[in-house]
Amino acid sequence: MTSLVEYIFKLKRALFSGAWHDRRESDETLSNPLAMSDVISRDVLQARITALLSRQFQDAKNKQQNTSHWGNIGWQVETAAQQCKSIISMQDDEELLGYFERVLPNMANLAARYRVDKMDEEGYGLGTVREVENYLIQQAKIYENTLAVSEE
Repeated sequence: MTSLVEYIFKLKRALFSGAWHDRRESDETLSNPLAMSDVISRDVLQARITALLSRQFQDAKNKQQNTSHWGNIGWQVETAAQQCKSIISMQDDEELLGYFERVLPNMANLAARYRVDKMDEEGYGLGTVREVENYLIQQAKIYENTLAVSEE
């Protein structure tokens, strides 16, 4: 697991050096996962992911309701959130290690596509993807720490 997380960090640095990062600090549970319990289970992760996606879809809806200010950005955020949802949805009986090994590279690839997407000129789609991706990397670290403690 350590090598997977290190690989993702190296990949992110190579692909996104200097890229804009949209990080909202309003939800302590989502913005500071390292302050949460050291124990992570499949059910806990699924609940956290649901909360994160819910917040993204709510942000999109709020922007869609104020198109005079946001233009089509709400739909860009919604599309990005929907693409994230399709990648990060857990499969039945999927183990967490396998989940992170499947999801993290796919999220990095999605972020790379958004980085060059001319339709996302202002970067809100990329910001949505990166927020979800960074959250999952943090959760992978928590899981990795849980494994390391249980092996001691």
